[in-house]
Amino acid sequence: MKVGLTESKIPVTNLAIGVPDLKCPDEVVAVIQQAAAEFQFSYVPSKGSRKALLNLKNLLFKNESNILPEKNLLLVNGAKYGIYLSLKTICNDGDSVLAMQPYWLSYPEIIYSLGLKYHSCNPTIAASGTLDFDLSEIEKTVREKNITAFVLNNPNNPSGKVFELDWIVKLNSILKKYNCWLLIDEVYRELVFNRNKPNNFSIEDENIIRIGSLSKSLSIPGLRLGYIAASGIMIAQADLFNQHIETCVNSLSCYLMENLPEETFHTFTQNSSAIYRSRFEAVQKILAGSKLKMLLSEASFYVLVDFGSYFKSGGEACDFLSRELNIHAVPGLPYGNQFEQYIRICLTLPENMLVEKFQLILNKLDA
Repeated sequence: MKVGLTESKIPVTNLAIGVPDLKCPDEVVAVIQQAAAEFQFSYVPSKGSRKALLNLKNLLFKNESNILPEKNLLLVNGAKYGIYLSLKTICNDGDSVLAMQPYWLSYPEIIYSLGLKYHSCNPTIAASGTLDFDLSEIEKTVREKNITAFVLNNPNNPSGKVFELDWIVKLNSILKKYNCWLLIDEVYRELVFNRNKPNNFSIEDENIIRIGSLSKSLSIPGLRLGYIAASGIMIAQADLFNQHIETCVNSLSCYLMENLPEETFHTFTQNSSAIYRSRFEAVQKILAGSKLKMLLSEASFYVLVDFGSYFKSGGEACDFLSRELNIHAVPGLPYGNQFEQYIRICLTLPENMLVEKFQLILNKLDA
């Protein structure tokens, strides 16, 4: 008899794809409906309209006087494309790019697609589940590998680690010694659990490029509303490439950026980060004292869980969860070989359901 997911009576639980389960604000839906009513589907300026750039500045960079909307900001179709466009703008064929494990799994493929060389550096993992990176080792790699660009995912997907401002300043002081760019992928900046610890970083240094989006913070990943914040020279050059590759950000996203209310944005993101924090703490409590070890998250809706006490690899763990419980997750290996025994699980279910699923996992593993 054929055995497969289609024959199981257990509903499939997909915790593999990073899609927020929280419904986007009603105000966002209203803006999109208004755009449709006004037939706002034409081309927009390649960097985004002036009104959209002004609102982006107001929402994310209000206190950063060095960021001028029409000089230092560029709207793009998602942060993933923003990373691609930035590397295409600043790197030449054969240049080397460095990122830290665990890295977002698209980084190597984006880098290789541009004819660049990819390098990574590893953290030490404390018993508490925190990650620590040795700046002296990073400097050694930057020097020896002649690194052109360093990609910092902050907050990190998949670990949820948030890098402190003073650490980033120290990192960039190293990078500037070697004329190295710093790309900060800040997609999850609005989903930091401790809202009293803002993680903004000025782009006063000409070598810093900040890339983000509203996809995860507003639960609108399909609208591909991303941005690049950088020096005027870099933005101008990136804009030239962008005109020939994607022309402009899609018109619906530009219209939303023009008309997104500040209160809606900040209220929704604050509520979302509180929900994701509560979910993480609930799962942390369930796993406390078990053989499953989870990295300490400070942001986002992901957790990295070490299944090494039960399986040789995260791939085997994912196969087990899929086969036995119809729970889908992602092996840790695509995020770096140091995390081969881990799996990434998305906390994109209501808290009570997540607790139930993790309890089922523990019960099945220890049966």
